[in-house]
Order: sequence, then structure tokens, then C-alpha cells
Amino acid sequence: MVWRTKTGSFDAVRRMAIGSIPLCQERCFAASKEKNRLMNTAQKIIAAPRKSICRISDHGLWDTTKWAWSHVAARYREWSLNIETESWVDVDKLGYDPECHGYKPITFARFDSVMKEIEVKPGEDVFLDYGCGKGRALVLASVHPFRRAIGVELSTELCDVARENIGRAVRRLRCPAIEVVNADASRYEVPADVTMIFLWNSFVGQTLAMVVEQIRKSIEKNNRPLTLIYALPQGEKDVMAECDWLYGRRQIPASFWTGIDVFVYQAGKTERTVYQPLQSEPVR
Repeated sequence: MVWRTKTGSFDAVRRMAIGSIPLCQERCFAASKEKNRLMNTAQKIIAAPRKSICRISDHGLWDTTKWAWSHVAARYREWSLNIETESWVDVDKLGYDPECHGYKPITFARFDSVMKEIEVKPGEDVFLDYGCGKGRALVLASVHPFRRAIGVELSTELCDVARENIGRAVRRLRCPAIEVVNADASRYEVPADVTMIFLWNSFVGQTLAMVVEQIRKSIEKNNRPLTLIYALPQGEKDVMAECDWLYGRRQIPASFWTGIDVFVYQAGKTERTVYQPLQSEPVR
């Protein structure tokens, strides 16, 4: 009888029920994300003893101790910046072509070791991160006083995560303008004001060649000082060494074995200051 005689009441209940659906979906999505995060954490905790034993065997106790401490420090950095950039994403889930890699962020310690060796001109330099993923390098760069920071990412999903991370960390950052661009890196035209580019093993082959050509064209069109930071898994070929328009090649040292080689190049009309690696620190 209520449905027939008091249609207003029924309509109000129906509207409330329909309106609650997006809220329920949002809560279910948040719960699913939290469940996945906890599962990833649990898997890492379970795998930690085996990884530690293998690393001690390969690199010694002291190196492994520093490596383990860097992981503890990384958890603290994620918490202090209020970001979530740790969990990897396989290339199959992203639907990339074979020349692109999945999401695997550079370590906090390795990125910090790079920035300690490079001069940043406050309010002048503009940072560009190719394949920014969830935004770790973009956030870490924005801790420094860049005038602007840009991240280029092909995956719409990862772009959304990167923007969320930047939004949560923004009060802790010194860079006043941070942008995430959803674009194909091989077709992305480098802005004329970019003075520092970070490339971390996001793609190889023809895709990487097209990205390098875009950088070269940008320098040719707007001749300016530009620093290129190229990070890649240890032992892989440094294709930047073949570019005759890049100069001043330096390898950035690490205080423990990271499995990552980092090279810094200069381009354009004036060389930027890149501090000499300390002789006491081994190049890893």
C-alpha cells in the first residue's frame, strides 16, 4: 500500500538507494586496493629472508646491511611523503608493446645519489621524467626547487595514480608547478624550457630511438643547457654513448650494489655543473 498511495516516499527511498551505489562502489574499490597493498606487503615480507641470504652470498654482509637499511628508509620516505609508488605493475597488465617495460620504480637511494651530484638552479630548471609511472621520480625531483616538473606516461591508469600521489605530497614539495601528461613518449615534443631529463629504462629499441630524436630536435630548435640522466639495469648497453650531440659523460656512484647504472650527459650550449664522484665511493 505504501508504494501505491505514497509514491513520494517510494521515490525518495529509490533515489537514496540509487545514489548510494557510487558510494558503495567507491568503498569496495578502496577496500580492494587496500587488500592488494596488504597482500603485496605480505609477499615481500615472506620473500625477504630468502632474498637477504642470496644477497649476502653474492655481495657480502656489509653491502646487504646497507641495502636492507635502504629499504627501511624507503618505507619511511613513502610514509613521510604520503605516497604509494612501491608496487610493481607487469607490462602485460598495462598492454604495452614489447619495446616498453612495465612499472618498476627507481629506488629512493639511487635517485637521491643522482640528485646529490647535480646542480639544480632554483626557479630556473625544468624537470622532465619519461615514463613517470606512479610518479616516484617526479615527486622526488619536486622536493628540489625546480620551476616546473613534467611526467610523461602512456598508461592512463598510472597517470591517475601519479596525480593522486602528487596531490597527497604537494605540501611537502618545493616545485610550484607539477604536471602529468598522458602521452606516447615517442611522439611527445619536449617543451622548449626543459633543462633536465630523466630516463629510467621505460622503453628500448625503436621507441627509445624516437625519444632520443625528440630530445635532439628540441635542442636543435631551442639551443639551451640540458642535462640528461640515463638510468638502466647494470650491464645493459648505454645507447646514449653513441649520440655525438651529447657530451660530458659521467657515471654516478652508489654506496652499495643496486644493479642500476646511472650516466649523466650534457647537451646544448653551456655545460651544467656535475660534481665529481667521490673517489672513496665505488661505482656500482
